Amino acid sequence: MISQRGLLLVLTTLMAFEWSAPEPRLGWAVSLLACLACTAALGLGIWGGSLFLGVRQASDLSLPSRLWEVDGSGLERSRHIGLIIWILLYPITLLATGWSAWCSWMGAHLFPSGLAIASLFFPHLLLVAFLEFLATAYQRQPSREACRHVMIPASLLADWRLKMRLGEFATLVLCLIPVGVFSVIQDAARGLRYAGYPPSMAMLLVIPAVIVCMMRLPTWLADWAGAIPLEDGELARRIRRLQRESGVADLEIRQVSSGQRWAGAAVVGWFSGSRQVWIGDGLVQLLDERELDMVVLHELAHVLRGHVWRRSLPVLFALVAAIASFWLASNWIRMEPDWLPSLLATLISIAVLIPGMGAVSRECELDADAVACCLAERICGWTEGKPHASAAALGSGLMKLAGPESGHSRSTSWLHPSLHNRLSNLARHLAERRHVSLSLVASELQVKVNSARR
Repeated sequence: MISQRGLLLVLTTLMAFEWSAPEPRLGWAVSLLACLACTAALGLGIWGGSLFLGVRQASDLSLPSRLWEVDGSGLERSRHIGLIIWILLYPITLLATGWSAWCSWMGAHLFPSGLAIASLFFPHLLLVAFLEFLATAYQRQPSREACRHVMIPASLLADWRLKMRLGEFATLVLCLIPVGVFSVIQDAARGLRYAGYPPSMAMLLVIPAVIVCMMRLPTWLADWAGAIPLEDGELARRIRRLQRESGVADLEIRQVSSGQRWAGAAVVGWFSGSRQVWIGDGLVQLLDERELDMVVLHELAHVLRGHVWRRSLPVLFALVAAIASFWLASNWIRMEPDWLPSLLATLISIAVLIPGMGAVSRECELDADAVACCLAERICGWTEGKPHASAAALGSGLMKLAGPESGHSRSTSWLHPSLHNRLSNLARHLAERRHVSLSLVASELQVKVNSARR
């Protein structure tokens, strides 16, 4: 659920926070109103044009279910350009209106750092909430007679809340969670320091608190996203059997109630006993029994292979690179002015973090595909005597989720490899196990995938 654009927006906005003036020049109300007005004007100008073009080009004249996922290959490039412009303009807006200076002032005058960070992103979150509401209203296509009523239909509000839970708003909030945790640590350390406690005592108190938050985070996210425990039934019994026979019994399976809108699955959490596997109700509706088994085994493979910790390595490398570059720029090169070392450290951390997270995550996805096929051949009865069955079922499910009709069959996203690469990886996995030609297995697998889809 973490998006590249959300992470970049958070990082560039925090850079503006560091460059803010030490003292605000305007009143806080004037700065806030100016920031809200500029944010609304720029946001509606950039995204409103894209959404209008999406409505004009879509065959059903409706907006997409996600705010910035505009259909049509001709709009893809303009959408990315609009994202880049917005990521650059929002921090400039904060600096120009003086709102970032007020947020910095709050953080420096014994206000909680979390409050200062939340205030920094408040205009953007408000804009996203408003645009999500507009997208929901246009997607529902109310009649003119219905538009005459003053009261907003309850179903419209329910759809809007669903978008807020699973759309761009939730993505940005998820990207802000590490920043919030760091702010809490900073506030706790500052409070203990003022109370006269040594730094070692602050670390002894803060580290357990962070671990507790990490253990509770899956439950908090589940409450936000509407992920409820899977009800007893055939699906629950089948998934529990897959858990038991694959050796991953300490996971809680939850189903995300999205009105069939979210067709996905994910592992949430770091520690054994608090981890959860989320399955979207749209995924259950879309896939057949074998395909769903393979998706569940794919998520279980992430846990067995420790991918959640492997995906954390780029964050650690980016932190080390930022600290090292800041120290070298400040103490060895002695860059001037004072904000230049911070800028260099931030740019280096972005250069390490963004490509590193993408590369590691895509490699983990390919590895989970291969491990899921091995697990299915061992524990699923429908694979007995059929070496292609597990790969064909997984490939068929992937084709439904990201097939040629979706326009993403050969495109690689930030965190997921393309469908073409995943099918090639499955073919290579089968060829290595059977000791035969890769091209032969690839052609056989394609036939099996096509037949499984039919």
